[in-house]
Amino acid sequence: MIASRVSVLAALILTPMLLAANPSLAVPPLVAGDVEPAGLGHYEVYFGRQTKQKANGDEKVVDLVEIVYGNRPHQEITVELPYVTRSGLSRASGLGDVVIGTKYQFANETRTRPAGAVSFEMKLANAPNENGLGSGSVDLDIRWRAEKWLGKLDTIFNLGYIRVGDPEVAGARLDLPDVVYWALAGRKPVSKKTKLLAEVYGSSPEEHGGRCKTGFDIGFDYKHGTIWHVAWGHGLGRSSREDLKTRLYVGLKREF
Repeated sequence: MIASRVSVLAALILTPMLLAANPSLAVPPLVAGDVEPAGLGHYEVYFGRQTKQKANGDEKVVDLVEIVYGNRPHQEITVELPYVTRSGLSRASGLGDVVIGTKYQFANETRTRPAGAVSFEMKLANAPNENGLGSGSVDLDIRWRAEKWLGKLDTIFNLGYIRVGDPEVAGARLDLPDVVYWALAGRKPVSKKTKLLAEVYGSSPEEHGGRCKTGFDIGFDYKHGTIWHVAWGHGLGRSSREDLKTRLYVGLKREF
């Protein structure tokens, strides 16, 4: 049984890599991603707007469409299509870097064990990086996810690794470090239709000699046919005016 699970996980991770050689956002509104995939043969579609404001006054608005499909038992595939608008010192708008990925749930929750899943995402380099719409590199994101109910609190923990590509800027290749990140979230139902959300997250430095980054988000889900998501977050431990100051996400989710 263990050997068969290992084989399945290896196939899930290696197949997209091989296809790419010849694509930390989780399902909104949180950084932390849950374990359960979309149901077999079912779609989940997310529409949202995320606004990020930096300490230097620059603002980045991302209008996001994410499509998730349950392609087999315990597995989903996903594609994210962002439209980016930048204001402040660098003004630009257009399609951002597209993300493709998959998630596989390998363990169900028991009384003593959390549910577990692994996900793989590839961020493409389709958008130009000269005007800040894209990063200029292909990045690979592998994430381990765990989720367990502790009383009436649904807790989620993520640990991930991003293999960062080397973007070209002004004709020169940048040597950027890979990133390790984590996120811990809680979702608490307060009524039949509403859940309160909170999380903390952090990552290793995104540049050589930089500082580790941390932040938090708070928000809620409201379900009335459509699921509405709202979250507000704040970056902690900023090392420069370029670092994230605040983040606001408003969006909705439809299932069919």
